[in-house]
Amino acid sequence: MRSCIAGIEILAFFLGICFVIDALGIKQGIGGGDIKLLSVLGTVLGFKGALLNLLLGCVAALVFCFTRRKKLSDTFPFVPFIAIGNVAVATCNFLGVIQLS
Repeated sequence: MRSCIAGIEILAFFLGICFVIDALGIKQGIGGGDIKLLSVLGTVLGFKGALLNLLLGCVAALVFCFTRRKKLSDTFPFVPFIAIGNVAVATCNFLGVIQLS
C-alpha cells in the first residue's frame, strides 16, 4: 500500500511541475511518458528512490549532452536516462549502499 501511495505522490509531483512549466510558457519539458514511467518506478522504489532515480537520470543526461556536444536546448528522449538511473538505484539498494525503505 505504501508503494502505491509513493507512485501517486510522484505522479502528482511531476504533473504539478508540468503544469507550472506550461503556465510559464516554456515549450520543452519532461514528457508524459517520462512522468508515467517515473510514477511506476515510484511504486517500485518509493518516493525517495524515484527522486534519486530522476537525479541520476539528469546527471546521465548532462554527461550525454557534454560528451556529444549537444546543446541543453536540444530535444532528446529522456527514458534511456531514467533507465540508467533505475539500474543505478536498484543496484545500490541491492548491494546495501542505500536504504530506500
